[in-house]
Amino acid sequence: MALLSRLFVPHRSITGVVVSTGKMMKTVKVRVATRTWNSHIRKFYPSSVNYLVSDPNNSTREGDVVAIRSGWRTAKHVRHIVTSIIAPFGTPVADRPPLPSLVELEERREEKYEEKKARKKVRVREENAARRAERRKSEIRK
Repeated sequence: MALLSRLFVPHRSITGVVVSTGKMMKTVKVRVATRTWNSHIRKFYPSSVNYLVSDPNNSTREGDVVAIRSGWRTAKHVRHIVTSIIAPFGTPVADRPPLPSLVELEERREEKYEEKKARKKVRVREENAARRAERRKSEIRK
């Protein structure tokens, strides 16, 4: 149940154009059009914001129009996820690796977290055993 409750938290969905791919593993740069207000002239001017976006299967190509959504942090500056390719540029979507669904992404994240907990449990157990062995050695010496 925790899995589904986290998936349906309201997230902001944004549309942008992929500007850069292939320079970072599983990450693309997406340019989103915005407007900035000039208070002196009292007018909006077009501008843009670049986001680093997680693309788990490297499905996007430069020039694609994609929908992204805010999500969990996957790296220091990567906080968004590609949810769909709206208008592909170049190769058709059928010839590319499929985008994983949000449920698949969350399941993969849960699996990684469980593996991390298991590794930590083993590490703590080994550290405790090493401490006990040290105590026994020091008690024997006395």
